[in-house]
Amino acid sequence: MADGRSKRPGGLKAALFYVLLLVLPLVAIEGVTRVYFAWQVGPRIVLYGTPWFRNVQGGKGDGKGSALRRDSVQRLDDRRSGYTKYHPNETRSVRSGDNSESYPVRINNQGFRGPDFTIEKPAGVVRILTLGASSTFGYADRDDETYPHYLQERLDRDAPPGRRYEVINFAIPHASTANIVAMLRAEGWALEPDVLTFYEGINDSKEAILDRAYGSGLRRVSLAVELGRHLAAVLLPASVPDLSESVAAARRSGFFDDLEEIRRECATRGVRFIVMTQQAKSLMVEDAQMRGLRFSDEVALVSAELEAPSRAADARLPSMLPKREGTRGNPRQFQALMASIFLVHAHLMDALRVWAATNDVELVDAVALLDDRRDWLVSWVHLHPDANRVIGNALAAQILAPAAAR
Repeated sequence: MADGRSKRPGGLKAALFYVLLLVLPLVAIEGVTRVYFAWQVGPRIVLYGTPWFRNVQGGKGDGKGSALRRDSVQRLDDRRSGYTKYHPNETRSVRSGDNSESYPVRINNQGFRGPDFTIEKPAGVVRILTLGASSTFGYADRDDETYPHYLQERLDRDAPPGRRYEVINFAIPHASTANIVAMLRAEGWALEPDVLTFYEGINDSKEAILDRAYGSGLRRVSLAVELGRHLAAVLLPASVPDLSESVAAARRSGFFDDLEEIRRECATRGVRFIVMTQQAKSLMVEDAQMRGLRFSDEVALVSAELEAPSRAADARLPSMLPKREGTRGNPRQFQALMASIFLVHAHLMDALRVWAATNDVELVDAVALLDDRRDWLVSWVHLHPDANRVIGNALAAQILAPAAAR
């Protein structure tokens, strides 16, 4: 017994030694990564993965290369519980769809895009929150070219006598549905909305593909793991072409859990909930070929190309081989990832139509509305002002429609 007791401390010391031998290099790598990025983007990055971290994206902002200007709308400096947004009363900038010029973006007194508003809803006002991410925010558009702006414009013009509407652009770039729900819980319900609209899906699809292809887990708390994931996405091949359907099925659960939470809360509060399908493109088809190429046609083309790479003879897919401007690393790998995200998104949009019909949720089919003018997509989901006007007018018509017609 005495001999056994004398051996145990030695065993514990050996185990502790091996644990430290494994952990200390990982801690050192994480520390070096944080110090490097603290030098690159500022000291707050040291707190990455903690509740005190304010998310700063990009490098030393000079507007060149991959670094982001300090005033770019892509830099989201105010990290909250479950989402990231802007500080109040800022002026940011956004690039036009062809990157030929930069537009000023007004961040209001609540940290969103658009005019100032009060937390307390004005008497006699029907308040509308447009939930979404960069497409709703108006990533490539001026302040008066977003679809929430056109929605407000149309409602002001066509509102019944004595009825006033207030549209709040309640969208932040890069947000997933989980981020949107977190922001709605933290700030949205306090605004006492009468109507919620929803336009999103591509960011959930992107997260699903990247997490499946390169893993997630520790990336939310480890800067080194997050850096490794981004490097892998650029440099390493991933088995993504055959993932679209299975990943979409897995992603549906979280996506529709979030939508169901919004639907239930809207029903409890007596708030109208209107969802929209989101138009998108794969980046595999040349821009000049987009007009007249319907969403479903591109889904079929991309599916065929991913199933049989390099054998697709369709002339609308010439960009699978040359490197597109702005891509890094392996261009075919980049396009395969983007194409798989597009296919997951297509599955989600099909499921969204079914979910809305099953749950008696109002639906505006933006995919159908823009299908004949997909050249109005200035990037994979961001919209030309003409497309925003179409969506704003369609939403206004839905909101103004008599209950019997709905």
